[in-house]
Amino acid sequence: MDIFFDNALKNLQSFTTQSFRYNYQYNTHQVSVLVDFEHDNQRIYILITTPDAQVCEPIFLYQDENDNLCFDKYWNPETFPFVREVIMTVVDGRYTVLPFWQNLVERLEKLSEQAIEQTALETAQDTANRYLRPANTAIYPHHLRRANITPSQAQKICQRFGKIVYFVLRQQGLNLIFTRDPRLARTIIINDLEIVG
Repeated sequence: MDIFFDNALKNLQSFTTQSFRYNYQYNTHQVSVLVDFEHDNQRIYILITTPDAQVCEPIFLYQDENDNLCFDKYWNPETFPFVREVIMTVVDGRYTVLPFWQNLVERLEKLSEQAIEQTALETAQDTANRYLRPANTAIYPHHLRRANITPSQAQKICQRFGKIVYFVLRQQGLNLIFTRDPRLARTIIINDLEIVG
């Protein structure tokens, strides 16, 4: 089932505050959404606090072939064990994260500006950066390079942005280079294909 982010993004962009935090409870755990729209950035992070850890994941946005705004529902395997109990739900006898993402998007679509906490741009970025995965995992799109795509890069690109992005990059002879620092993430446009960092 597809979950589209169009209405949620329009709602968030309508706020006068451009850098903010929204806190809520999900499965009795603290979930925070960190949003940074200042300086033409479009960065959204989700921060989950459990008794054992605090995990931050970026929400990568992209447009599908029908111009629907979608987001990457992939969760990094290195941090997933820390949040599994929070975001996993049993539906029809199978574990899924779909209800978690549906709940998040519905909340963001209905969110009012009175429910958010304004944060400075640096505070949002520092919070997101502080709780990132281990240093060996670079997941934020940074730049393109004329080079062949290695199998590990191909897997990362497909997981984060889908096979269409991978095929376009390969066809153009380009490789997507990632960074560990979310503050260095960039939006990259190739033809009509947009990779949002």
